[in-house]
Amino acid sequence: MDNIQEVWKAVVGYEGEFEVSNHGNCRSLDRLVRCRAGALRVTRGKTLKPMIRGSYPSISLRYTIHRSVHGLVCAAFIGPRPTGMQVNHIDGNKLNAMLSNLEYVTPIENVRHACRTGLTDHRGEKNSGSKLRSNDVLQIRSMFASGMVSKQEIAKHFSIHETHVSAILRRVAWGHL
Repeated sequence: MDNIQEVWKAVVGYEGEFEVSNHGNCRSLDRLVRCRAGALRVTRGKTLKPMIRGSYPSISLRYTIHRSVHGLVCAAFIGPRPTGMQVNHIDGNKLNAMLSNLEYVTPIENVRHACRTGLTDHRGEKNSGSKLRSNDVLQIRSMFASGMVSKQEIAKHFSIHETHVSAILRRVAWGHL
């Protein structure tokens, strides 16, 4: 971080009010503000301290407008986020909003990156949509190996499709067990 020069750009949609840097820092700018009585006063700019909302640092641009720092950095330096794309943190650290750590990816690329880097594991029972648990899969393999139970009977017993049973037996599904 020290060897990369910090560059500031306007926050998209808030030009003249806020800036964001390629280091993931945010600041407000000096500006004239009209008071309720109608008089003008100068509001001094300052570095904005991010707060954690969800798992990501965000800043308050106005009293009720909060934006993620990584989203502001990408919008200012990479450009508008293409429809259907997400911001990926290359190093997996959600707190690292440096430009060099951010990229736009599809949702599936984001999930694959998280699995590949060990940030998440959607295999087996860690997948919230899974009907089976590890013990079930081991039992399916054992039942079929005994030669006494057919794939159809196993499928019916576990309330899954016969093709899923075949995938488990071939280790296409649940291959990590």
